[in-house]
Amino acid sequence: MSFKIGNRVYHSKFGHGRVNHVEEHRVTVDFDTGEQKKIIDSFLCSAVAPAFKPTFDHVSRRVTSVDVTEWADDISLVVVNTASIRHPNHKAMFQFVVSSDRTRMSKRFDALLRAAGIMGDLAGTDQLVGRHFAVKNNGYSAEDFDTLEYMAACRQSDIDAYRRSLAYAAEYAAEEALADAA
Repeated sequence: MSFKIGNRVYHSKFGHGRVNHVEEHRVTVDFDTGEQKKIIDSFLCSAVAPAFKPTFDHVSRRVTSVDVTEWADDISLVVVNTASIRHPNHKAMFQFVVSSDRTRMSKRFDALLRAAGIMGDLAGTDQLVGRHFAVKNNGYSAEDFDTLEYMAACRQSDIDAYRRSLAYAAEYAAEEALADAA
């Protein structure tokens, strides 16, 4: 991307700034923090047209069924079948190894139960059916399961940050046009 003197730019580490000097692919930027840095142009993007990129990439899911297969030594395989809330035809299953006495409970399974709003002991697998939760990274770790409320709050935070970026871009769009005209 080629920049001109006066363009508003954004750098992931240094934030927003204004182009002061351009020499081939090296751009000198006066950042809003008061720092001046020489940056390779590929590490910068225009601050005028930000794109919405959510930082929290959760998917909301509904439990459709739960299958339990008993193994030896009081250990069971629990398979939780789900459907996407937004796209019900998008199915996913999550597998957990648990013990019936909960002494060797999967941390992931506990996280799923909390995310689905079940606190304490699970009375039966039917208690999970119809429950909703949010998941990211295909539920590979316990930290990947969250409540829908948490997912909504994270998404709102992303939207608010995006709106602030748009307001910032609009504030400097007129200055950018004047700098280009000069």
